[in-house]
Order: sequence, then C-alpha cells, then structure tokens
Amino acid sequence: MGNILINQSVAILCDGNNIERSIHELSKSKNTMINFDKLIPKLLNDRGLNRLLYFREGKSISSKFAERLHENYYGSVLPCHKSADIPLSIKATQLASKVTPLS
Repeated sequence: MGNILINQSVAILCDGNNIERSIHELSKSKNTMINFDKLIPKLLNDRGLNRLLYFREGKSISSKFAERLHENYYGSVLPCHKSADIPLSIKATQLASKVTPLS
C-alpha cells in the first residue's frame, strides 16, 4: 500500500485590535508586538497558507507592518470600523469551504 499525501490549506484571520490590546496589557507596554515571523509558521504546522487577513481599526494601521505581511505571506491588512467582529465573521464564512480547519 502506498503513502497517502494529504494537503491542507488554512486561512489565518486576526482581530488586530484585540490582539494588540491583549499583548499591550500583558506586557505593560504599548510598544510590544507579536513576532508574526515566528507565530505564523507555528500556526501553519506544515500546512499551506490560503489567506492571511489582519483586521485592524482604520486610523492607526502601520504601512510597514502591512507591507511585511504582504511580502512574507501575501497577507492583507484590512481596515475596519471599531470592531473586526462582523467583517471577520463574513470573511471566515466566505473562506470556510476553501480551507481546512486548524486542529
């Protein structure tokens, strides 16, 4: 019997406002940021990346951060108004049939 190869593709959708608020509270510093270059490969765990979307309140999005996500992961930073809950939920529903859930 031959080996079975399973290809999995996942999407990573981040609520940037909540991530940043939490990390700033834990670190007691407004300058602390998650190292996505270490985090994303751990989340993928040898799976393919279908989409990386980082939802963030529109008034303070770092263009340098957006460029870095795009260059390294073809990711996008999507501005949203106050809460990412609704746009993130809509995008997750749209992508659900195209990806394999993280387990």
